[in-house]
Amino acid sequence: MLTQMFNATEKVVSFAEPNCLYYLSIVYDRMQESYDTGLDTEVFERLAKNVIRLLCKRTEGDEIAYFIKKPYKSSSVIKKASLFKFFCKNDATLRERFGRKKLLSNEINRIKIDSEYAYCMWRWLISSYLYLKFSKMIQNYPAIRYEDIVESPSEAMNTIFSHWNLSIDLVPKAVRALKWDSQANTSLSTEIQKRISDLSFDEEARTECNQLADQLGLPKLTEKNYVLVNTITQMNGHQ
Repeated sequence: MLTQMFNATEKVVSFAEPNCLYYLSIVYDRMQESYDTGLDTEVFERLAKNVIRLLCKRTEGDEIAYFIKKPYKSSSVIKKASLFKFFCKNDATLRERFGRKKLLSNEINRIKIDSEYAYCMWRWLISSYLYLKFSKMIQNYPAIRYEDIVESPSEAMNTIFSHWNLSIDLVPKAVRALKWDSQANTSLSTEIQKRISDLSFDEEARTECNQLADQLGLPKLTEKNYVLVNTITQMNGHQ
């Protein structure tokens, strides 16, 4: 969604998980595992930089910034995170079953997760878990809550653009992207999701999801005002 909002400004070019970086990271990981003496990381760093330069090559000539959402396999750290490996392995099945309007019961029984809610909860839990790990290792690793963008899109984009030293005059164009379907032409598109009946989120389901959060030391669903550390939301005092 954010990459669409950047592109909607017509001044900022953004890429979401470009395949060229994704495949480069896979090659690096596989070669690293097959060589006892290790790899020349400088070579791969140069390759990555050259790929990024090609992606960010000027087209119209009036671009003022470029943003790239890194692929999910952008480092060995991510690859070795067992929870993330679990999610990536099953994500395709989840999307397929949603797209075909099927229940998740068979898959849930196979991987021993009790319900549809718990299965879907893994995406948020894993993203939050890894974000907290990265925020300890990488300085200036900002993020913003999805809820903030949806509830106050103009204010949220003002915060984001100001953080990256972009003109807030671009915000009105960026906000237009909220009306677009960021998952168009996929099994999670708005058109397909409208065909699926919503499940009621009862107290039993809430308890189950909260127990999963407890296992990872993450906020419960009932803690609506919880703000993860080092987020742009927290930096600007919106807690």
